[in-house]
Amino acid sequence: MNAELPRPAAIVTDSLSAADPSLREQLSGALMYAYVTGIEPAATREDKITSLAVVDALLAGKKVGTSAPNPEEIKAIYQAQPEDKDIVHICPSRKVSGWYEQALAARGELNRKIEIVDVSASAGTGLYIGEALRLAREGKGADAIIEELHAFEKRVFVLSLVHDPKYLDAGGRAQQALAKAASLLGMKVLVDPGIREEPTIPRRDRTRSKVFEQMIGLIQEDGRPIDHISFGWSENGTSAQGPLRTVDPVAEAGVLWERLGKQREGATQTIFKLSPAAVVHVGPGNMSAAILMREPS
Repeated sequence: MNAELPRPAAIVTDSLSAADPSLREQLSGALMYAYVTGIEPAATREDKITSLAVVDALLAGKKVGTSAPNPEEIKAIYQAQPEDKDIVHICPSRKVSGWYEQALAARGELNRKIEIVDVSASAGTGLYIGEALRLAREGKGADAIIEELHAFEKRVFVLSLVHDPKYLDAGGRAQQALAKAASLLGMKVLVDPGIREEPTIPRRDRTRSKVFEQMIGLIQEDGRPIDHISFGWSENGTSAQGPLRTVDPVAEAGVLWERLGKQREGATQTIFKLSPAAVVHVGPGNMSAAILMREPS
């Protein structure tokens, strides 16, 4: 007697997640938009604003933030998914975002199977989204996808080079006291966004070049062969000041890729501009590397 086949799964996520455009296209109708506050008089849905506008507002000293949609908006995305499918919602860590709680509230009003997975603080979330979409295409059900994502996280290593940690502090990311102190001292920091945890700052220095070298060093020290690297970056702004004038995150991503040498032989890479909502929390001149290793840790 054949075992009953699992119900197919629909993958949904939100615009705060650092997913490249190709993944966003696959999520048409299953993408929830964050709101950006502090630029316009009212909160602006993320798809109605540009990343550059966010960077310029931050550099102008505006208090910019993000907010999750209300449960009714989240519920509408859930209801838009085919009724014959269960739902897997991949969202940012509950340690840094209100998405998880809002999604729980929306789920409680619907009579269908909805699994909510909080995986990371934006950077790196795209890796999980890509894997979940792949598993769903293979016909895996929601429970199997969740199980495989928990195993998948042992292959994920994410580091984010933040030019000014005051944006981490303002957004409630990373260790707030350390981020504030580093910003006052004019330091650049390396952030490990963590998995379902609060982000940490493993390295910091007054010069970006030294932090960049430390970033490469930590990846090399890990030593595992690399399967894929997803680079996310943010702009410097139309009126970049001081050291930001010479920052080139795209070029840095290229250097990092080359420096990893044999460790990334046979690997693939993508590079994309971070979404407006993601930029709010890392500021201008950011370069993040979300790395998928071939082996678990």
